[in-house]
Amino acid sequence: MTGVAVFGVMYEEFLSHFSASNAETAMIISFNNALGSFSGLILDPIVQRFGCRPVALAGTLLGTVGYGSCFFAQSIFHLCIGYGILSGLANGMLLFSGTVVLNRYFDRRRALAAAIASCGVSCSPLVLPPVIRWLTSAYGWRTTMLAVAGLFLQNLIGATLMRPPPPPKTKPKTANGVETADSKASEKIGCRRSFLRYLLLPFRSMWKSLDISMFRDPRVAIFVAGTSVSILGYFPPLVFVPAYATTSFGFSAAGASLLPSVVSAAMLGGRITSGVVGDCVRFLKTPRRRICQYSIPAIVCGLASASTYLMESNESLLVAYCCVVGFSTGSYIVIQQPVIVDLFGLDKLPKVFSFLLFFSGLVSFLCQPFSGWLVDISGTFGLVFVVSGFIQVLSSLLLLVLVPLTPSSSTSSRTKQIGNPRELELEITVDSSKSVNHLLTDADLSNNNTKSVT
Repeated sequence: MTGVAVFGVMYEEFLSHFSASNAETAMIISFNNALGSFSGLILDPIVQRFGCRPVALAGTLLGTVGYGSCFFAQSIFHLCIGYGILSGLANGMLLFSGTVVLNRYFDRRRALAAAIASCGVSCSPLVLPPVIRWLTSAYGWRTTMLAVAGLFLQNLIGATLMRPPPPPKTKPKTANGVETADSKASEKIGCRRSFLRYLLLPFRSMWKSLDISMFRDPRVAIFVAGTSVSILGYFPPLVFVPAYATTSFGFSAAGASLLPSVVSAAMLGGRITSGVVGDCVRFLKTPRRRICQYSIPAIVCGLASASTYLMESNESLLVAYCCVVGFSTGSYIVIQQPVIVDLFGLDKLPKVFSFLLFFSGLVSFLCQPFSGWLVDISGTFGLVFVVSGFIQVLSSLLLLVLVPLTPSSSTSSRTKQIGNPRELELEITVDSSKSVNHLLTDADLSNNNTKSVT
């Protein structure tokens, strides 16, 4: 969220310094958001191979280089590379690693754990906008980007603390329970894989994750389409509200920089409230009611955005709008994964979530230039909020179509919790070891028979 929090304040600085159009300037945050979503498709095998801590450390260093390189930017294209591509990929690496670690440690109360962990996502837009405004006015935007790079480097502390769960202690054994030289040799051979295979592994995993046969279930298509398109209402309040406040509501630059902090504070309250209510209120634990808990806040958010055109010149109403949008956005984002589990089952969570990441990244890549284009043709930011609000309302209403298509109660196959993913990995490892040992035992028996015949 560092990229979105900073860009909302730096948007006008980039716009005026490079004399670019709104659509061109919005491409910077489009790359940042899209790379953060697309990276989830290729990071899964990388995290499984190297672990969450190394990936998070690498993401921290990559993001530091990306933000720091903006100091030397001479065009919007340079900012798209440093701020957009490099920093967006780094944000995805950190977010994905943190999500994997969270799900490995928590079996029960996952919604509440996700709500507490995601509070940090709201803290960045809460604290950074006024600080970035002060740094920009005092030292200029180039030095400010160096400060952002130094701040992003502090993620090294959190990445270092991503301690993985204890690995399972298993040894390959023969049928007699004794480890042999053949089993040791097979283990060494299995560890010696080619570098090219590791390079291709993420893309092979991405291709397997995007299994289009899942769209035979109309519920998957409805859920992915509705959730992906509704993301159009998520970014305008954070990205364009400072510029909208100064041009249409008469806010000062310092006062407008505080509005993203208001949105983030309300979003923080929405995340915690929705996580606690979704996990502790038994009434909402059926799939149909969970869909309503997921869709209704998104509808409220869209209606609030669509009505901003009627609020112009009223500063108090704009502040109230920021509170409503922040709380409703935090309320439906935090229960996204529990909704997927309730609808499709835990076994289909990775594939459905991969589809969701892919199409959300595609929508986020297109929505910012589209929003900038609307500003260019209309001359006001109000049209952006109205259009994005109506689109979010329609997409959220589409999600309510899932209510009659979903059973009123979860079946055991849909809601059964497998438990800690490390236990699942242990079972797979043990099964694989048994298969290898079985083959080795058969080979030993055949060799003994050959010797006896000779």
